[in-house]
Amino acid sequence: MESRRVPAAVTEDVDVQVRVTDLAGFEKGDQLGLVWLPVAGLPADVLRRAVTAAEQALTPGGWIVLPCPLLPKRPIGAAVARLGLALAGGAAWTADELEDILRAAWEDAALGIRLIAARRP
Repeated sequence: MESRRVPAAVTEDVDVQVRVTDLAGFEKGDQLGLVWLPVAGLPADVLRRAVTAAEQALTPGGWIVLPCPLLPKRPIGAAVARLGLALAGGAAWTADELEDILRAAWEDAALGIRLIAARRP
């Protein structure tokens, strides 16, 4: 884990921690503001446990972000991607499936928001 102090707005400092961990790395008293939980290829039972553990580690109002790569638009490309994920023991998640897993952890009116991001090459 890497921890560093980063100057925040005008009046206070914010503690920024970057962790690379597995499910055992989340603890109920962590008080995290954001959990970045990549879902590509995770089996359903592992994803459910990860969301539950992350939810317990969040502060009130904290966020779980589930980056999930989009499948190719062409049917053959999407089928090949799904096959590769299935052979690896995982799944290609739809937005509705991810929302169902999040709703099982807690009820929140903001779950319908979709996050789309891109990086400039």
